[in-house]
Amino acid sequence: MTMTVTPRWTVACMLAACSTGDPPAGKSNEAIEPCTGLPLSDRDRPRVAAIDINFLLARDLTRGVFLGARWVSPPTYTVVARDSDARVQLRARVRDSGRKSMAGLPAWKPLDPSVVSVEPSRGNEVTLRIARPGTTSVTVSCDGVTRVLAVSAVSAADRSLRVVLSRR
Repeated sequence: MTMTVTPRWTVACMLAACSTGDPPAGKSNEAIEPCTGLPLSDRDRPRVAAIDINFLLARDLTRGVFLGARWVSPPTYTVVARDSDARVQLRARVRDSGRKSMAGLPAWKPLDPSVVSVEPSRGNEVTLRIARPGTTSVTVSCDGVTRVLAVSAVSAADRSLRVVLSRR
């Protein structure tokens, strides 16, 4: 994975149409961490300690009852799609060592894109699309912390697709 780190003052210069090579007054030449958007040299800020992955409960299960969006977090989540194209909505919450939520946009990367794809590839809420039967994994990473989601999809005789998602 390639990360591009842009100095803060470069962005400020572009926005202000600054033509000099020196940073604007009061701006430093610090690099920014792409996940949290904070300076890499900021040693006092809370560090990402964990990434929690939640699944959006299928709307068919809560039909007729007003519950709003229900996010669940079992160790294993199973979905049966009526056709061969299954979609699951996922949410990642970035937490510090005190288990407090913190800002961060995790990157989602499937091991085998022919089995599963993720839209968007960076963000807190994504849609996982399982295109065909197979076994693969999706890596969720932010600020050096990584979480792996195992994906197993099996086709049934009635052309449905049974998808099992397991957090590791």
